[in-house]
Amino acid sequence: GALSDAIVYGLKLRCSDNASYRNTLEPMLDAGTRLLVQSVGGLEPLQAGLYGASEMVMDGFMELHQAGILKRRVYDYLPLQNLHNRRQIGNVLRADDIDMLVESGVYPRPLTEDAVQTLIGFGLLPAGSVMADRDHLRLPDGTLVDALLPEGAARDAVAAAIDGVRLANGRYLHGAFFLGSHALYDWIRGLKGEDFEGFCMTRVSHINELYGGQEALQLAQRHEARFFNTCMMHTVLGAAVSDALENGQVVSGVGGQYNFVAMAHAVPTGRSVLMLRATRESGGEVQSNILWNYGYTTIPRHLRDLVVTEYGVADLRGQSDEECIKRMIGIADARFQDELAARARSAGKLDTAWSIPERYRRNTPEHIVQALSAAKAKGLFPLFPFGADFDATEEKLVKALRWLKSNTQQTLSRLGTILSALGASPSSAEQTCLARMGFDQPRNLHERLYARLITLALRRSAE
Repeated sequence: GALSDAIVYGLKLRCSDNASYRNTLEPMLDAGTRLLVQSVGGLEPLQAGLYGASEMVMDGFMELHQAGILKRRVYDYLPLQNLHNRRQIGNVLRADDIDMLVESGVYPRPLTEDAVQTLIGFGLLPAGSVMADRDHLRLPDGTLVDALLPEGAARDAVAAAIDGVRLANGRYLHGAFFLGSHALYDWIRGLKGEDFEGFCMTRVSHINELYGGQEALQLAQRHEARFFNTCMMHTVLGAAVSDALENGQVVSGVGGQYNFVAMAHAVPTGRSVLMLRATRESGGEVQSNILWNYGYTTIPRHLRDLVVTEYGVADLRGQSDEECIKRMIGIADARFQDELAARARSAGKLDTAWSIPERYRRNTPEHIVQALSAAKAKGLFPLFPFGADFDATEEKLVKALRWLKSNTQQTLSRLGTILSALGASPSSAEQTCLARMGFDQPRNLHERLYARLITLALRRSAE
């Protein structure tokens, strides 16, 4: 969806044009948020890249891999993965890595036939290496190596054999199924060599769970993991609503959202990030998605962590209820902050002397538009950052029809919109849009009214 596209676009901008990324973002960060960002994710380009794991592989992963961002490899071999997490080894082996590889247990001592096959699989021994007998390894050139790998000639021989060799069978992406555009399917079909090797399709439980006998390995592979999910609503006390409404109506399947949120608390260095829009329009009225309470819960409040809206980030992990309330008000739309604070005070959850900081009062759509105006003037943050099936005319119509829908849902707003549209005579540029809708040559009063409504919507949505 749009929020996942925003993550991908932001990551690409961060790595390809870091100056523009910082210039856009930093003025929107207060001192506390800037410290949080630095501690949880940083602002600098991602030199080591990212590793991805998702039930559903979609276009965003393709975009990140093609941009050279989705490139960090994980390995199904715990001693090797631990070295990678500590950044003690790169993807290309060096001769002087040998002592560390032996002492860390990557090369078990004594070597066995099973161990040799494992090491060959990850590029840690050359293909053709075999156990000559229980005490000796034979390298492909015939050199015999003591299976205990003592310092000296034995290690020197192995070091020479692996020097400059790239590690094998590392994965940059685990997925269970894929769904997306034709471009995604073409990309998957065209993967070859290391790109193909690094993309691993596997069972859902491997992605969504830490259990199944390989907990230590999966914890190591999820080192510094950030689990991103979206929700519809979020309470100020930390509960999230993602898949259903309080009347029992199911909006969507919960998927692996609960699993990932719980996993973020199980992984020592993991964090859960729930994203949502601060408001929504319903029945022609703007309503807050940040609530005091709601009659349905997908993610319980005891799993609260990072929450992101267009207005900022609230770090709820390990905080008291009162602090959570203050931080959630800080990322709510300014039009609803007083009501949220009043509800919290009436429940005895918020100090009556606390006042909403002035910086939170700027949480308005207009402020967001203003804050991004300079970047958008440079062509950054386009409506469809990765392209769309819409042409330029259709993109204008998409925005116009959304505006028209939101401004005609109630009787009074509908009448006001119609009255405003009566004087909207289309320009030549707007005629192109009307032609796309079939209203450039209206044949009756009904069609003329529609043409005027669309003309008004084109102008208002472009403001």
